[in-house]
This record gives sequence, C-alpha cells and structure tokens, in this order.
Amino acid sequence: MDVLTNRIRRVVESILENESLADGLDTSAAEALQAWGIASMSRIAEDTGGLDDEAAEQVMYPRLRAVRRLMRAVRNWIVHQQTLDPAARAALWGKIVKRARVVYGDHVMPPSPEQITSDDAAQFIVDLRAWFERGDDTSHTRRNDGC
Repeated sequence: MDVLTNRIRRVVESILENESLADGLDTSAAEALQAWGIASMSRIAEDTGGLDDEAAEQVMYPRLRAVRRLMRAVRNWIVHQQTLDPAARAALWGKIVKRARVVYGDHVMPPSPEQITSDDAAQFIVDLRAWFERGDDTSHTRRNDGC
C-alpha cells in the first residue's frame, strides 16, 4: 500500500471509529454525517500526495480537526436545536459556520438555519453538505418545517 493510500485509510478509519460523532442520530442521519466526514477527510489527505508523513500531518491536522468539530456541531444541532433558547441556538449555528469556513474556506457564505431545514435529519445533513461543498446560496433551500 502506498503512502498516500495508507494516509487516506487512516483518516477514514478515524471517522469510522469515532462513535461519538453520530451519538443520538438515527441510522440514516448517522450514515449521512459519516459519509460527509469521510469525503471531507479523504479530500484533505489526498491534497498531501507529495508530502512526507511529518509534513502531511502538519498540513492536515488543523483541517482534520475542523472536520471532526464540524461533524460534532452538526450532530449537536440535529439533536439539540429544537430545545435550545434563541441565543444558544444562534451560538451553535455559529459554531457550524465557523468550522465550515475552516474546512471549506473563508469565502463560504453559509445559509441561515431557516434556509436549510428539513423534517428529516439525514436530508438536512445532505443539504447542508451540498450547500457548503457547492457554495450555493439558493439551490438547496428546503422546507422550513424543522429538523
């Protein structure tokens, strides 16, 4: 197995082994969140193709950490957002935005929570991921009936 393939395998395993990232989510939402994390972390690892392990770790660490933190913030949003007061809800959404900007870049224009809601947690995750990955601010708006 070459160095890059091994590096990608390790970051994928780190998502698969971290059960707390999906704690409290139903199976389809957990799978959607896990798929997002795997794709994001794999892309980060792929970007280190020409680097030795030490240099790759230094380059990857902040972004891999941001992906894990983004996944946790999204999980927390899904699990807790309906029970939070408006200030706590805004703070949690702010964490999602902050972490997404580390992963996807400062140019990311995040949706408001009302623009990307769905009655299905897995669909919410898919839509939010698409929004950040495409940087699109209009094409992924869903029904505003909670998540």
